[in-house]
Amino acid sequence: MSSLAVQSSVSSSSLASSTSANLSPLPSSSGNSIILSLAVEALFCLGSGAFGAMSILQRGGLGDVLKYVGLTTVAAGSLLLLLENRERRKRTFSERSVVIVTGCDSGLGFNIAQMCHRMGFVVFAGCLKSDSDGARMLQELDGKCGRMILLEELDITLEERIMCARKKVKDFLKSKPECACSLGQTWQKLEQTAKLKSRRY
Repeated sequence: MSSLAVQSSVSSSSLASSTSANLSPLPSSSGNSIILSLAVEALFCLGSGAFGAMSILQRGGLGDVLKYVGLTTVAAGSLLLLLENRERRKRTFSERSVVIVTGCDSGLGFNIAQMCHRMGFVVFAGCLKSDSDGARMLQELDGKCGRMILLEELDITLEERIMCARKKVKDFLKSKPECACSLGQTWQKLEQTAKLKSRRY
């Protein structure tokens, strides 16, 4: 009778241990599912923007709000790090690279002139007014580098203003012949033009 009781207790204990082992989830699959759910929520938080934040603030509890703020911060920080890393890998240009940008008083032209200056270009910035805020800010940005040259009062609807800007650019290129090749055959040396003509495209 005692042996039967021992066997039943052993079998019940083994059954309980096997049942608990079957019920406990695998740590690797649990960890993967948590990471996946956090990634999905981070994407949702970043994509939902201000409207999603307002919705969660109105309906959610403190835990939801904290989770939203935390995941949005992590997602936005990761995105900024990725963009900064890509920005560092971008090619930088030397002072032999020249670019002409019009409409630099404000808006797109102003932003393009800033970006090209940051990348290392010599920038001819065409401004409609020499005393505009954009012209002053571009001059302050350049400081003593000499890589931001203002084409003052460049109105692209007036031919005489375009000819004045053309003369200023041409004089600059004559003083720095190493920059001339980037503007095409018109400004290249004779040897370079002959090499280009001898090529077959």
